Amino acid sequence: MNNNVYEQISGSSLNIYIWGAGSMAREVYYRLQEHGICVKGFVVNVKVKPADEVTFLPIEDIEEIEKSGVDIDIVCGHGHFEKISDMYAYECVRKVYVIPNPYVQYQGPGESWVNEHKDEILSTLDGLDEISRECVDSYYEVQNTGDVSCLLNRNLYVEDIFNYDKLEIGYDEVYVDIGAYTGDTVQMFKKHCNSRYAKIIAIEPNKRAYRSLCEDTACDDRIVTYNCAFGKINGKTLIDTTAMQSSHVSESGDTEVEVYRYDDLLLDESVTIMKIFVPFMALDILQGARKSIERYKPRLIVNVGADDGTHILDVIKWMEQLHAGYTISVRYDFPMPTRLCVFATK
Repeated sequence: MNNNVYEQISGSSLNIYIWGAGSMAREVYYRLQEHGICVKGFVVNVKVKPADEVTFLPIEDIEEIEKSGVDIDIVCGHGHFEKISDMYAYECVRKVYVIPNPYVQYQGPGESWVNEHKDEILSTLDGLDEISRECVDSYYEVQNTGDVSCLLNRNLYVEDIFNYDKLEIGYDEVYVDIGAYTGDTVQMFKKHCNSRYAKIIAIEPNKRAYRSLCEDTACDDRIVTYNCAFGKINGKTLIDTTAMQSSHVSESGDTEVEVYRYDDLLLDESVTIMKIFVPFMALDILQGARKSIERYKPRLIVNVGADDGTHILDVIKWMEQLHAGYTISVRYDFPMPTRLCVFATK
């Protein structure tokens, strides 16, 4: 992890605030604590309450701080670096610092790993379009240097995964959302197709997130939900639910969940589009869904950035060896490392 930014923050003589009040803001707070940096509180400029809001420090309105005439410094996580210019619009903000990747579980491979796998990287990306190659290269660059400036290239990301033009989403889709969280991507999908779809199947293992998912989808009988995890074998696993938005499989996890092979539970569902946003489990889930993917050839949206970065190539190669007629491409669905996605389209 790049420590230079922490040294800069330590040198500040102003009150330090963290931008935002959700899961990422909490991780930024933990990283600052580890470096002995005191935080005054969290600061926001909107009244929307995050699904997993912090509770252990004050959450202040930046406009109120502006009125008080007190100068502050702000630290933001990589999910907000594109908003830096907005933060500087407030006269009270003297300096904005960016933590490129505050999630310790998602630190990508170092420079030595990239050098050792250089030939594999080049051969795997050889058949992809230029933007896909730039996306993967930028992922490794950010993880190695901590410099997020390369992600500001608008060509590298789509603002909404369902807006990616190669998906060509229609009005009779059977959409499977694996890692549905509280239903945010379910709602995005519904909005994209004007709620004209055949069926949505939403999978979420975190019990707190699952309750919100059920509340959010209760009025639509075309939506089916499952509180479980998917993998390559049936069984049980532990997940860390400390931060609800970034729940992930962990040997020291606090919650045991049931794990099913997709094919054992949903083989008869004629899925047309499948989204997999599950940290560290993308390849396992794909392997457990192989029969369904070969049978129905759904378009695939697979997050590979919320990981340690060593499985990006494995996911791409797995999709290619299916020989299912897919066109494979890589894009970010948001300008930050953990939101790197592989798309398989027809």
